[in-house]
Amino acid sequence: IPKVKDILDVVDRVLKTELPDHPVTLAVEPGRGIIATAAAMSSRLLLRTPRSDGEWLHLDVGIYHGLNEALDRIVYPITVAHRTGAETAYTLCGPTCDSADTISKGQKLPGSVKEGDLFVFDMVGAYCECLFTRFNGIKPPLVHFLDDLVHTS
Repeated sequence: IPKVKDILDVVDRVLKTELPDHPVTLAVEPGRGIIATAAAMSSRLLLRTPRSDGEWLHLDVGIYHGLNEALDRIVYPITVAHRTGAETAYTLCGPTCDSADTISKGQKLPGSVKEGDLFVFDMVGAYCECLFTRFNGIKPPLVHFLDDLVHTS
């Protein structure tokens, strides 16, 4: 991951090149860069569905349960517990039956995934919990704090 200063140097250079007669004051809200790694979200695979456009994986969480930023094409790193091997491209969706509840398309995951498997979405610490809803009457995920896993050197 590049350092913030390196990113801002590039942005500054581009702004000065592209808008030389219009000085720009840039304000940055670095929420994701600071806190994204502080949380992960777990989910279970409810159903695999073959469709004409490929295989869909229906999870017990979706965009209405904290993964709303997937609508803005935020890509979360995903791990499937105890699954390895050749990857297959899937469409991941949530449990709501709403066509907007699509987490990602073309998501590469092990081809051996099965219903009941545990999926872990990393890097959700920035905005996940504040985006929980009760859409379609589905309760938001539980939040667990794991302070005892924090180690200092």
